[in-house]
Amino acid sequence: DALEAYQPHLVVIDTLNAYFGLGDENSTQDMSAFVAAVRYLRDQLRTTCVVIHHTGLADSTRERGSGVLRGVADVIVQVARDESGSGLVGFQVVTGRDIEEWCQPLSLRLKRVETEWKDDQGEPLATCIVEAAEAPVSLPGRGGRGLGDAQLKLLTVMREIARARPIDSAGWVMLVRSKVAEAANQQG
Repeated sequence: DALEAYQPHLVVIDTLNAYFGLGDENSTQDMSAFVAAVRYLRDQLRTTCVVIHHTGLADSTRERGSGVLRGVADVIVQVARDESGSGLVGFQVVTGRDIEEWCQPLSLRLKRVETEWKDDQGEPLATCIVEAAEAPVSLPGRGGRGLGDAQLKLLTVMREIARARPIDSAGWVMLVRSKVAEAANQQG
C-alpha cells in the first residue's frame, strides 16, 4: 500500500536474505511463499521486480538455497568481480525465458562519485557510475581462463585496426589477417 502512491516502474528487493524473514532459503515451501509475495507485489503495483540474491559458497555458478526462485525467474544475471583481480565487474545473462544466455560477460568499471547529500555525521554520501570497461573478465564459476598478454595485445591491435577501417553496408569491418599480424609485430 505504501508503494502504490509512487507507482514505481521498478522495485528492487536488495537482498533476498534481507527481506526473507524467518524462513529458510533452502526450503521449497518457504521460497515458494517468498516468490508468491514478490508476484503479489508485481501484480498489485503493475511493475517489474528485481531480486538481488547471493551465490552459494560452494557453488558460485548458481544462487544459494532452493531452486524455486530459478524456476520462476524470467532472467538470471550474474554480477561479480573479475576473478583475475583486475578490479572490474562482470555482468552476464546466465539463463532466462525468451533470451539466450550470454557466452561472455560484459566488463564494467565502477566509478565512485560523491554526492552533495550528507550522512548523519555530515560526511558526503557516495554512489557509483557504471562505465563500460572493454576488457575481458571472468566471472566466478563460469570457467575459462582469462586472456594472456599476447592475446590481449592482439585484441587491442584488432580493435585499433577496426576503428580505422570503413564499415560496410551490413555494419561489418573487414580485417585482413596479414595486416593484423603486421601491426602486432610492429608493436613488439
